[in-house]
Amino acid sequence: MKALVFIPEEYNGLELFGLVRTLRDEGISSSVIARRKTCEDEVTHDWINVHYTIYELMDKFTIPELMKEYDAFIVSSGAFNYTLKSWTDKDVRTLVKAFFKEGKTIGAICVGVPSIQDVVKGKKIACWPLVQEKELLRRAGAILTGRSVVRDGNVCTAEHQMATHNWGLAIASSIKGEEWKDPMVEKIFLVDEVSFEEGVDGKKV
Repeated sequence: MKALVFIPEEYNGLELFGLVRTLRDEGISSSVIARRKTCEDEVTHDWINVHYTIYELMDKFTIPELMKEYDAFIVSSGAFNYTLKSWTDKDVRTLVKAFFKEGKTIGAICVGVPSIQDVVKGKKIACWPLVQEKELLRRAGAILTGRSVVRDGNVCTAEHQMATHNWGLAIASSIKGEEWKDPMVEKIFLVDEVSFEEGVDGKKV
C-alpha cells in the first residue's frame, strides 16, 4: 500500500512528517511530491528533497500507471501563499479527480482542503475556518461540519495540524477498506449530558 503526498514549497512539517509516520505505522509507504525538488519547512526552515516534482511525476507516469502504483492522493498544507496555489493547480486537481474516479482515497488538511474542491460535492468535510476557504467549499457543494477530522467514504479531511495523527488513521482506514470512528468523539464532553440546574457532581455551574 502506498500514498502520494503533495506539499507546497513551504510545507507544514508537523503535518507532513506526522502523516508519513502514522501511515508508516499502519503499513503504508509514502512518496512526496511538490512543484520544486527542494522544499522548506515553514517554521524550522529545514530543507527536504521530494521524491518527484509534480511535473516529473506527470511526465514519468501515465494516469493508469499512477492508479496501479498508489492507493491515495493527499494534499498537505503549509504557508498560505504557497498552499493557495494548489487550489487552482491544474496538475493537482487532475490527480485529485483521477484518484477519486478510481475509488482511491483522497486526503487534505487545513488550507489544503480547497485543493480537492472537485470531489467534495455532497461530502461532509473538515477545513480550516478561513472565510474564503469555507465559501469556496460551500460553492463546491461540500457539507462543512466544524469537526477536526472527517472521513466521508474515501474522502478524508482535517481542520489543522493538531489533528494530523487522527487524520492519518482515517486515511489508513480508507486505504485498507476498514471502518473508522473518530477516537476524539469518545472524549468530547457533551454539554447536553449535564444538567445546569443540578450542576456537575451536584454543584451549581
